[in-house]
Amino acid sequence: MQHKVKLLIGLLFSSVLLVVMTSVTARPALAADPNPPTSTVKLIFIHHSTGGNWLADETPGQPSGGLGQALMNNNCFVSATNYGWGPDSIGDRTDIPNWPEWFTGPNSSTYLEALYNESGQNVGDFGAWSRLTADPGGENEIIMFKSCFPNSDLYGTPDDPPLDAPNDPFTVANAKAVYNDILTYFATRQDKLFIVITAPPLMESATTAKRAANARAFNNWLVDEWLTDYPHANVAVFDYYNVLTHPDNHHRWHGSQIEHIQAAATNVSAYPSGDSHPSSAGHRKATAEFVPLLNVYYNRWQAGDTSTAPTEQPTEQTPEAEPTSNPTPPAESPPTPTDTPADMPSKSPVGSIDDFESDSIWGASADAGSAITCGPETGAVHSGANALHLHYEILSDGWGDCGHHFDLVQDWSGGMGLSFWLRADGAPEWATLMLFSGDPNSPTPFEFALEIEGQDWTQMTFPWSDFVRSPWADDGGLDEIDPARITGYGISLGPGDGDMWIDDIDLVKEADTAPDPAEEAEKTEVAESTEVEGEGETSTSGDETSAEDGGGLGLCGSAVLPLSMAALALVCRRCKTVNSKRKENWKERE
Repeated sequence: MQHKVKLLIGLLFSSVLLVVMTSVTARPALAADPNPPTSTVKLIFIHHSTGGNWLADETPGQPSGGLGQALMNNNCFVSATNYGWGPDSIGDRTDIPNWPEWFTGPNSSTYLEALYNESGQNVGDFGAWSRLTADPGGENEIIMFKSCFPNSDLYGTPDDPPLDAPNDPFTVANAKAVYNDILTYFATRQDKLFIVITAPPLMESATTAKRAANARAFNNWLVDEWLTDYPHANVAVFDYYNVLTHPDNHHRWHGSQIEHIQAAATNVSAYPSGDSHPSSAGHRKATAEFVPLLNVYYNRWQAGDTSTAPTEQPTEQTPEAEPTSNPTPPAESPPTPTDTPADMPSKSPVGSIDDFESDSIWGASADAGSAITCGPETGAVHSGANALHLHYEILSDGWGDCGHHFDLVQDWSGGMGLSFWLRADGAPEWATLMLFSGDPNSPTPFEFALEIEGQDWTQMTFPWSDFVRSPWADDGGLDEIDPARITGYGISLGPGDGDMWIDDIDLVKEADTAPDPAEEAEKTEVAESTEVEGEGETSTSGDETSAEDGGGLGLCGSAVLPLSMAALALVCRRCKTVNSKRKENWKERE
């Protein structure tokens, strides 16, 4: 069954600056002392890749912020958690929806006992950092915690009130509910100072204006409103997000007051490093602003100051430029959709997913002894100048993967299925097309067995109903593919040597084909077959995945990704590790 596909310009993810006013806010000086502690203080930082880079001393080949050394010079003995840390590998789960599991969940006492007594650095792959040689003993007193940049991809609207209780959706309302929930625990531990580090911003190409504005509003809520009625001084916020959105945006101790300044109305990263991980320059700016502010928070806590700063009101200033609140997108980009439901990803148009004419990052991975490369190349193409070229040399019983991971969840529900053009020189023993759907933190894999022979360009079309849940998928997740929540896709190859080219990957819709009786009959057979195979199955929302199942949201949120995410994980290589179970099961999936 083949369809003629209309090629459309793919949806470009670009952030339009939403400017309401330039704001300068200042908190009253509460025990205003920016000097370092007089005796060594134990501090622990819950983080993943961005936090590791921020802590790192200068590290060739990756960003570094020198925070570890700065805290060492500030009389802090610094420890950290990382991927795989702690009971139940709780260190894997640091997205906003995961924080109740740490602080108020049924196993939180176990996790927190380990956290308060942790004295290791747990550097991981993100760069070593200097610290004091002598452990002063006792528990960690300062608890810093941070989610990674995908947590700045919030749905909803900026003014959404908190939910009554946290649940899984990655929304403004749920994020507020999460922090209200964990604040109840913080109030019981006046012997600890809890420092919230806001999630860093996404780079412009990795978000939309609407969701970037949601992130801005949520972080302003954390700084300005969250603690308004909190009667203690043992909780504070550092707006790492704001600091990284522009050189003139700050959260710092300045003169005799705390300044939270948004002088430039931009909600995206000003310091990307090829992806949304902050650059060294951004990290070092954050270090310079954070350490004196930490001292103010620490000394206020030590002084037992229980007074509360009033809600900070923004002061209007004249912006440097005269932007509009709803700028017109560039002519080559479609307008940002405004009718998308608040809790759903932005719609991709029915049409082109990837024609490989622009930058498209694909990752490749193979078992020991096998080899595979893949990426857009000129030469053999179906149309345009480039196609995806795979060259593979796979040993007997081996495998090789090629995949692409999306920074944002994709909504492909406007199409009836997926289509692409394929050319092959040689054929592997088996080939599987993979789609990953559902919770971005722990997506469910769905697969379709391809039949590939040496062939010229041939269009291949796959209705959503043709994709079946992989039998070796992790527990939980989706029972049926949800085309409205696609997190990545790829192809896995079995033993053999050869080359393969893929071009013009598109969504298709029924209206794209002329009515053909034979083809309609074939579609009916596919539908009936799928209905029989799917009897008794119900779809489970990926958002309902529990924290115990490794649920949560965000690309940096989980170190354990199931199935064939090895190739996809290369795209966010500093955010992920791969589930070892994946390699064993790929060999048995047929």
